Amino acid sequence: MLLSHPPGEASAAVWIDLLAPTAEESAAVRQAIGLRVPTEDQISEIESTSRLAGAPPVSATRLKAIRADVASLTDYQAHLSAKVQFLLDATLGFINIEQNEIVKTLTIASVVGIPPVLIAGIYGMNFRVMPELHWSFGYPLALALIVVSGLLPVWWFRRRGWM
Repeated sequence: MLLSHPPGEASAAVWIDLLAPTAEESAAVRQAIGLRVPTEDQISEIESTSRLAGAPPVSATRLKAIRADVASLTDYQAHLSAKVQFLLDATLGFINIEQNEIVKTLTIASVVGIPPVLIAGIYGMNFRVMPELHWSFGYPLALALIVVSGLLPVWWFRRRGWM
């Protein structure tokens, strides 16, 4: 698209779409400055040729230094990767330890809590054939059994050093 310069400004500049110039735009550029607008293919060819032609020759000494730099950077990258892997392993280890502590606590709570619940459930059924129901110490015996069945695992875990 051909854009003219702003009114009141004396300029020889012509604005065009360089990626896809129309025939009008190319003709305006040719008329204004006497040059042809290159196509995308021509621009790519010019860029690749100038890269090849404009690159200074590399000496053997410089190439050796570049190789040493690349080897040094590769070693440093391997060192950093090893450090990151170590930190990841350490972090996962700490998480694993914390999870083990949580599971241990839940296990202790269930081992301490299940026997009293079981005994209370059995005595809560109130069967007529339970001899403890007719004893004068039947109820206190059931309560004592519930307390002992809860305290016995606690004593055992503390004795073993698990709590």
